[in-house]
Amino acid sequence: MSIYFVDTSWGADLVAKTHQGIWLGRDTVFTYGPLFQKLLSWGPSRHGTSLGSFYIYLWVFQYSTIIISIYVAGAFLLRRQSSWVRVFYLLLLTVFWVPINWILFDIKLLFPLGCFAIFLRMLPAPGTGFWSLCRRAGMVATLIAVAFLISGDAGIYSAAALAGVTKYVALTGSYFFVLVFIINGLLGKVLDFHFWRETYEVSSHYRWSQAVRMFPEMTSIFWLVVTLNLVVFLWQWMIHSRMPSLPSRARTTWLAMLGFGVVCLQTLLVSSEHFHVAIGLFPWIALSVALLLGATEIQVSFWRLMVSVCVVLVITGVFSGPYGLFTSRNWLWS
Repeated sequence: MSIYFVDTSWGADLVAKTHQGIWLGRDTVFTYGPLFQKLLSWGPSRHGTSLGSFYIYLWVFQYSTIIISIYVAGAFLLRRQSSWVRVFYLLLLTVFWVPINWILFDIKLLFPLGCFAIFLRMLPAPGTGFWSLCRRAGMVATLIAVAFLISGDAGIYSAAALAGVTKYVALTGSYFFVLVFIINGLLGKVLDFHFWRETYEVSSHYRWSQAVRMFPEMTSIFWLVVTLNLVVFLWQWMIHSRMPSLPSRARTTWLAMLGFGVVCLQTLLVSSEHFHVAIGLFPWIALSVALLLGATEIQVSFWRLMVSVCVVLVITGVFSGPYGLFTSRNWLWS
């Protein structure tokens, strides 16, 4: 595995800051948060703070967060399907994408993707009791708070995922209001909101300050992927329209998945070079794959599932791999 000193120097700096007792959100500001710093620094701190231990643990941390996030997404999105379908989903997105395009995976979008899948699972049925709603709201608010401690972007995308799938947004907001003060106390003073102000400033200005227009060769790729995703969702909508007995929850799930996939495009619309185009499109691609594998249905026929698997494999082969469309032709992989 090659080491990209420029691209990962900020990670080494975070480990050094941890060793010196300097924490993001409390003492300094960055695009990530204190929880991310803690997780990234845990390994090197236990095995001696050195450049070697940092780079060894960096890959462990990178791949473990990728696998866990995609596992959670698949486990909740495809919970009604056979276990081999969930295993296929996990292997497809990790084996095909990770070894070549590891940089496409960022916890800023992967954690919200996992949160979105969990939020879908906790979508309450009609007549759900108040205390059950309270438990769900507490869990959702906690996940969003954790997301903000990882990164401001992760928190915003997780909150956006909540808006599209829950019927208890106000109740969740009440829990989150309390968690804001708890986080304030952990990072300084209970009534000191500097963490939230700085998170807002970074999230609203940092990416815009690095705005890059979309490369000409990426424009056609972008529209191709968007078109394929829309075709998948349109196909699933046609299937739903032929199933009058389909629960309303399935249609809600379909709409929420479409909305979250579109929301995640925000990052590539601001910074539109190769990597951010891939980063922004990946959540929608992951949701489209889950949709083809039966995310909104209780049971999918064997032959339709086999057709979906073949289609998914072909599309994955085109968009990933050493000669994938997302790989910059000017980038040297060594």
